[in-house]
Amino acid sequence: MSDTGSNSDICWHEPGPFHARCRKPHDGHRSIMYGRCRSGQRWFWAVSSWELGRYEEISEFGWEPSEAQAVAAIHAVATRIADGRPAVAYPRHGYAADKLKEINKAKRAARPAPDTSDARRVEYLYAYDVGWSDWGERYVDFYRFRVTRRTAKRVFYVRDAEFIDESGEPRDDGAVRNRDGEIGFVHRGTLAKDGFATNRSRVWEPDYQLYASLAALHADREHGADAPPADLAALKRAMAAAHPDRGGSNEAFIAARERYLAALRRCSRAAP
Repeated sequence: MSDTGSNSDICWHEPGPFHARCRKPHDGHRSIMYGRCRSGQRWFWAVSSWELGRYEEISEFGWEPSEAQAVAAIHAVATRIADGRPAVAYPRHGYAADKLKEINKAKRAARPAPDTSDARRVEYLYAYDVGWSDWGERYVDFYRFRVTRRTAKRVFYVRDAEFIDESGEPRDDGAVRNRDGEIGFVHRGTLAKDGFATNRSRVWEPDYQLYASLAALHADREHGADAPPADLAALKRAMAAAHPDRGGSNEAFIAARERYLAALRRCSRAAP
């Protein structure tokens, strides 16, 4: 995606080999450094500017839904900073990544320390989303949602979607889809029976389909719609054989049950 700006007073230096960059003299011109990087499903951008000969730094940053909008924000801020004066803009995407880490580190430091006692053990519901970047690359985002309480019929959770990696650890960027602490819920019986629950009114939201565990999420992905037809009877027999009453273990039974339920859901979706 081109970084060339439309403001004639700013000389935009495109990424590329040094010899391919602009060789015009820029003595006395305001210097502008800019960059962008992925932040979950959004794009983070940052602009920093200073004048040679004196310490006067201006730093601005933000998040946009797409890379194109992040580029537009960079150009708008750079144009405002230049204010019609000659300036030169340098791409430094590593600067944006470092700035994002600095911001999220401060956010994490400001959070209250978690209560790690057994009485306050934190529980989560899990979700994932598949999408395509502006560059045509396929990606998968994983989320977790903190459970606030359970009743006989419902499981309540905070709708702030925290990004995690595939193993369930918080992502280093610490990005959160903020819902200002809004509380959602799913049916406890459905979650326990199927391993997941669907919020059909939130088809475009991260919490459209929530899983009771990370293992249930990965089992559903592994036995997705593109998998070969499943032998439900064989999976059911394997689940029964893995039960502790028949010499199996809790872990083996849970894994077998999740495989059976994932195959059952897949068959149900494929049914006319």
